[in-house]
Amino acid sequence: MPFIRPKTLSDDTAGMMSVLKHAVDEMAKANLFYDVVVCLQPTSPLRTYEHINAALEYFERIPSEEKSLASVYQVENKYRWLLQDNSEGQLRFLDDSLNQGGLFNRQNNGRVYMPNGAIFIYQVDSLFAQYQPTTYSFVMDEVDSIDIDTLDEFNLALKRQQ
Repeated sequence: MPFIRPKTLSDDTAGMMSVLKHAVDEMAKANLFYDVVVCLQPTSPLRTYEHINAALEYFERIPSEEKSLASVYQVENKYRWLLQDNSEGQLRFLDDSLNQGGLFNRQNNGRVYMPNGAIFIYQVDSLFAQYQPTTYSFVMDEVDSIDIDTLDEFNLALKRQQ
């Protein structure tokens, strides 16, 4: 890299999109211009070059001019029923359409995904939000999707690699 990230973008509060925008801006100052940014977070050690290549190939096949891609893994559709309490302590579904509809059987739930942080692909001219209305899913296996944020997750990743 022909630059160093400033301290304001190097701590635990730095957002990924701000870091990516800074990198693109610094590269442009060095007369290096790109159409696409691929973000590979180091906390996803079970992601392989096969995953990366497949994600890039899929991204290139998406016909939309405005697009981004995020890797995910499928979780049980019952997670669509997650609740949170409001400021008065009343429970509400995170998916507001369930609060309105009253249909609570799992057969009506669509597929539900958990982001795994392994692969993000963005067009340089649309680096404004991590998940956008034009974000497509790149589905990975749950085993390969471990995201290491704790010592327990680190130990689990070690076991899975053996």
